[in-house]
Amino acid sequence: MSKRRIRSGFTLVEMLIVVTVIGLIAATATVRLSAAAQRAKFQHAISRFERVDSRLRKHAFERSKACQMQIDVGTGQLQLAFENHREVTAIDLADAEISRFVAPTRETSSGRVNVDYAPDGTSETFAVELSPHNGEPIWLFFAGLTGQMTHMEEERDVQELLRTLRTGGVDAD
Repeated sequence: MSKRRIRSGFTLVEMLIVVTVIGLIAATATVRLSAAAQRAKFQHAISRFERVDSRLRKHAFERSKACQMQIDVGTGQLQLAFENHREVTAIDLADAEISRFVAPTRETSSGRVNVDYAPDGTSETFAVELSPHNGEPIWLFFAGLTGQMTHMEEERDVQELLRTLRTGGVDAD
């Protein structure tokens, strides 16, 4: 009578397969979470830009004093200038670059642009293209009179609105 050996445990090959599968699952989860974290950081930068514009409009209106946003195009840097530039606050968008600035009368992809806010809280109508460090850029379009902000994905939509303003088709300034 031959004795059959009863196995108690896993072979080395079986253990390697299990470890490999667990490693693949962990790698996939890490990549997905990393992408989600990058999107969240970019959304935070967008929200921050929106809050800066809103803060300047409110400040100008409530104090009946002009103020200014200085946009360093090509970077993620903003400066807020209050009370005839006696008080300047720097803002770093960190996870986004301001890659373009367009308005009905000017356009640039580098250098400093000043957006003036009148004592009544209005500004010129303008749009900025924000680009994440990796991913698709988005346009933020700010209506000068109302401060209403609109997200746009296509530059042609921004240019079409600005073209309408230039020809006097819409009273957004």
